[in-house]
Amino acid sequence: MFLNKLIQRNPEFIKTVTNFHQAGEIPPNSYVLDLDTIQSNAQIMFDEAKKLEKTKNHFEDSKMPTLYE
Repeated sequence: MFLNKLIQRNPEFIKTVTNFHQAGEIPPNSYVLDLDTIQSNAQIMFDEAKKLEKTKNHFEDSKMPTLYE
């Protein structure tokens, strides 16, 4: 399931990791991380948190909406 999504979203990463492994540059049972994707995702979360921080003051002055109202 996870691997299918990874192949779908980042096939170049799979090719690169496979090539490194076949060349003996990555030992078996190793973890490989795509730091570019991690950085990109972290930036997206950071930017969204900044947007939410700007709306925080609005909710301090009024009643916070809930899912159950």
